[in-house]
Amino acid sequence: MQQTCPHSTNPTSYSRSPVPSKMSTNHASTSKSALDASREAESLFVPPAPASRTDSSSEEYAYMNATGSRILSSTFFELEPTLRPPTTFILGTRKSELALTQTQLVADALSAYHVSNHFRVEWMKTLGDRNQQTPLHLLTPYSQQQPAKSLWTDELEAKLGSGHFDILVHSLKDVPTTLKEGCEIACIPEREDPGDALVVRTGLIYQTLDDLPDGSIIGTGSVRRVAQLKRAYPKLKFEDMRGNLNTRLAKLDAPDSKYVALILAIAGLARINCGHRITNPIRSPALFHAVGQGALGVEIRTGDGRVRETMRGVGHWQTEWRCAAERACLRVLEGGCSVPVGVESTLEELDPEQAQGDLAGETFSPLEPDSPMLWFSGIVESSHRLPSSLPSTPGIATPTGEAYPVNRVLPPLRKRAAKLSLSTCVTSLDGSSQVVHSPEPVVVRNYQEAERFGELCAKKIKQLGGKEILDEVTRIRRERERKDLERAIEKSREQAGGTKQKDGDEHQGLQGLLQSLNGPERSEGFQ
Repeated sequence: MQQTCPHSTNPTSYSRSPVPSKMSTNHASTSKSALDASREAESLFVPPAPASRTDSSSEEYAYMNATGSRILSSTFFELEPTLRPPTTFILGTRKSELALTQTQLVADALSAYHVSNHFRVEWMKTLGDRNQQTPLHLLTPYSQQQPAKSLWTDELEAKLGSGHFDILVHSLKDVPTTLKEGCEIACIPEREDPGDALVVRTGLIYQTLDDLPDGSIIGTGSVRRVAQLKRAYPKLKFEDMRGNLNTRLAKLDAPDSKYVALILAIAGLARINCGHRITNPIRSPALFHAVGQGALGVEIRTGDGRVRETMRGVGHWQTEWRCAAERACLRVLEGGCSVPVGVESTLEELDPEQAQGDLAGETFSPLEPDSPMLWFSGIVESSHRLPSSLPSTPGIATPTGEAYPVNRVLPPLRKRAAKLSLSTCVTSLDGSSQVVHSPEPVVVRNYQEAERFGELCAKKIKQLGGKEILDEVTRIRRERERKDLERAIEKSREQAGGTKQKDGDEHQGLQGLLQSLNGPERSEGFQ
């Protein structure tokens, strides 16, 4: 029987069900022995050359070839999934330089492990990309059922579910902690630096936030960053700035720019070769980084044996365990909405024969061949080869109708052990209150134990005062969003005048959002 994913209580976008994943620029260090082991199991299928597509219905799509050059999409990837060569896989992502770069990193890593297969990158615009002027809280107001992060994942997941995409690659920090039913994070590649950095406008001599004059305007759209930095630097001003990284850097450096500096993720800057723009990293206690920041989540369809089989070897178990704790903590704290939560985690591998797991007495779901892939994180065969303990799901056939072989019984396994630490902070929106919880590190022996540690940390920080802060955040957000929506509705009445259908649609949409805000309060996420 197929093992269902845990935490499937959040019905966002017609029900969700979680699991995370990730990868970094360090993928080129793949060992020869690992490659040799994976090649032994390579498919014998030889894909035909791509046929040309003649339709023009996909102007918002593109893919990248094996050299990383972007090609406007106009070909064979519109074929029905069942007609696609079984050795060809389509990786979907958002339309931005950073998203395309990150997805190509994953495609390259997969190509290194599966040299007979073809991995193509294709992009599409999401709601979060199409509207970069409206503040996020207006595009998707506070809701237990609709986390703001889903602005960048819902439409991609719809294409994944339909078979248009085989694999999705996300910045893990943008992935809701509970995914749509039928989707799971298959792996998380090695993480980049998860921290944030100060980026000062070109031509200015300031080096740190302490150097900036009182009243300086700092650009960032992150509630987490603003809340923490208001507390540490009350004399600075923080204003929303949206757009992809290149757009934000251009706005910062414009001659008429009001911004003195930006706060950006170090990993994103490094991946688009803008690391030279980093003026100074900002670390705790001034600023705890976001959950999953610096990591990539590789998402697949649950039960897709063809795709599942290709994921072996790409994940980095140390990153996966750290992100498991971080995301589980946020899942308990956020209840589906974006909240000012920051984290820091570390992991130190131990000798599994001598390390006694601190959570060994906890009850966890049994590991089955068709369990969520991340549950196998850190588990290796006794032969030290690639983990063929990640079998295809029974009943899943190739596009040609041939069934993939399935391991009915798990092979002999050797588990790992590691000392895992997690620090969490919850901060009020104005920075006046903050709760920080840094428990003693624990020894964990698998992915599920790392998740449980994160859940326990979240429950404790709520007991220490975090719940009161989160409840107040919810109240303030709902009131602010109600007022903003009322103003937006009034403005739409004045401007639309019933002349354009899309204006009427926008007005109706705003009315619907306002009605949802005026509905009954929901706070089950903070119990």
